[in-house]
Amino acid sequence: MGFGRGLPTALIQACGGAAVAALGLGVRWLINILAPDALPFAMTLPALIFATLFFGWIGGLACLFVGEAGVWILFARGNPDFSLATRMGWVNLGLAAVGGGAVIALASFYRRTLDRLRRQERQAAEDRQAALGRQLQLLDNAGSLICVLQGSDLRITYANRGVYRLFGRDDVVGRTLLEVLPVTPPDLVEMLRDVAATGRSAALTERAVELAEGDLRWFDLVCEPVRDAAGAPEGVFVEAHDVTRFVQARGSLEESETRLRLAAEAARVGVWEWRLDTGEMLYSAEAKAISGFPADQPVTYDMAVAATHPDDLPRTLAQAERALDPATRDVAPYEYRLVRADGERWVMAWGKVIFDEDEAAPVARRYIGVLIDITERKRAELALLQSERRLALAMDAGRMAVWRVERGVLQHSPGLNRLLGYPPDARPSAEELRRHFPGDELDRMRERALASHDRGDHFLDFEFRFRRPSGDLRWFGARAEVITGADGSATDIIGVLMDVTERKAADDRLRLLANEVNHRANNLLGVVQSMVRLSQATTMEGLRATITGRVHALARAHQLLSDTRWQGVGLHKLIEEELAPYRLGGPNPVTFDGPATELPPSASQGVAIALHELATNAVKYGALSTPQGRLDVTWDLAGETLTLRWREQGGPPVRPPERRGFGSTVLERSLAALPGGKTVLDWRPEGLICELSLKVQPEPASPEWAAGGAAGS
Repeated sequence: MGFGRGLPTALIQACGGAAVAALGLGVRWLINILAPDALPFAMTLPALIFATLFFGWIGGLACLFVGEAGVWILFARGNPDFSLATRMGWVNLGLAAVGGGAVIALASFYRRTLDRLRRQERQAAEDRQAALGRQLQLLDNAGSLICVLQGSDLRITYANRGVYRLFGRDDVVGRTLLEVLPVTPPDLVEMLRDVAATGRSAALTERAVELAEGDLRWFDLVCEPVRDAAGAPEGVFVEAHDVTRFVQARGSLEESETRLRLAAEAARVGVWEWRLDTGEMLYSAEAKAISGFPADQPVTYDMAVAATHPDDLPRTLAQAERALDPATRDVAPYEYRLVRADGERWVMAWGKVIFDEDEAAPVARRYIGVLIDITERKRAELALLQSERRLALAMDAGRMAVWRVERGVLQHSPGLNRLLGYPPDARPSAEELRRHFPGDELDRMRERALASHDRGDHFLDFEFRFRRPSGDLRWFGARAEVITGADGSATDIIGVLMDVTERKAADDRLRLLANEVNHRANNLLGVVQSMVRLSQATTMEGLRATITGRVHALARAHQLLSDTRWQGVGLHKLIEEELAPYRLGGPNPVTFDGPATELPPSASQGVAIALHELATNAVKYGALSTPQGRLDVTWDLAGETLTLRWREQGGPPVRPPERRGFGSTVLERSLAALPGGKTVLDWRPEGLICELSLKVQPEPASPEWAAGGAAGS
């Protein structure tokens, strides 16, 4: 294949050399006619050089061969002494051939050398052009902002894509910096001009620049002089890194660490209490160890003061004064040094004062707090480890999990699987996960993600429902950041997922309780009016005592309902407090009986609301609205199932309500969210019968229950 490609070139070179030789023969023929005594060689040195340089060594050989043959023919034909001509012709032709070969070799070497140098020069130029193109491409695609400013007016002569994106315009090059950025700080302009004039480099870190009104950015700037061929400065090369996100993230991190310090009471380190009425100081074993106090001796106020570093004592006393002031009640954490036998230790304290609000003015009774040894946290090497440990604990306690999508594939983890209801080592497919999103949840999430993308926002924040494989429907909150590649397309998504089901349920309960407050406010006057109407006494003082007792009983029932939102309560006590206003004065129309039962917080809240609604209805429309009415409340336990029966008799004739009011809604929904919760209303003419059922953990009867009896009469 090499020979096939080279043959046409060789023929062209040979023909070119032959043509040069033919031209030389023609010239020699004319010379032979006009000057017979001239040199006997038809081929001259210029002809050989010309043929070799223009047609290569093949052309030179062709020129030499044709010229030698032609010269010999011409010489022989023009010389009468043929033998002598033959001898002299062969000698001359031989000498001409040797000399011509040397000329061809030198000219061919010169031609090859010249061609090689030209090729090298062309290749070097192409390499320089390609390198320059690659350099410009690297600058253009760099993540930083790069531009070149020239002249005293700082005119932009080069700008990469980042600069165009930053200013949002396509006519950056050719304009001055002040034309593109009218609000350029004067000190920054002076610095750039100084670099261009003096050739001294300059740099700025986290320099704030207002690109437009309200658009404040932070940049790291590096400014290098651009020099001409003589080395004199003629411009400025500027490279800027937008560190706005870093600066803002650092501020957010500082706020997050502050909130984390406020949560130090959950760290279970050292617990202390200062009983202000007696001056007694109570320290846990860990608090004594942190403070360097003996484990078997009580702690006094003087010991606590003496253990505080003298330089820090005024500050800690001032903090205590702010905490004890009812107007401020400062609960901010504070750090100080402790002087121990083995040296100084840094601690962080957090405390809260308990005030007695029953007095005419609030009185501080107890000062309770925690004490944390933060000596190691003062060392930078351990600060990061402690922060990561607290973050891991917070993730577990908050039922949170980190999730990541790499190139469209969800990366599974044990924490994420547990949150979604899968075994720790499960790897559910994307199609399987999609089946567990109810309704249009996926479409709604996709719309939120597309909206964020259209806004150029790399952060996602949304909530969604997910049905676990067990059938449990849960609410989750997701926050994530979209990581983009050099072309701006999303490559990875990393975020955190948290179970917000309880918060959603709490929000619903809060809305329900808010409506309940409004409803109770409307019912309160009716209840008080009914109590006054039903109250009887032979004297005015007796009537006043009866009414006052019922009002106080109603207030106690309200207080008990408020308390049960945070801890369990006995069912007997709950019913007794709720129905106490209707059991005072005259014959007792209310009885209740049942085994000792402890209600959990959620159940006691729902049962209290249900009892209040039933009592209010009985007072307004049922058995407690007339002196002849009676109310019997009984309950029993079958395993974990509690059944409570409310039976009214002797009141006005009862008929089912024509419309569904708020009271009925609250009554039915108060137990609907509880395990096994159910409400059944039977509107009998002789009186309402209501049956409430739910699952609770029974509590064994105590001696007090046995002595006092469960029935009220």
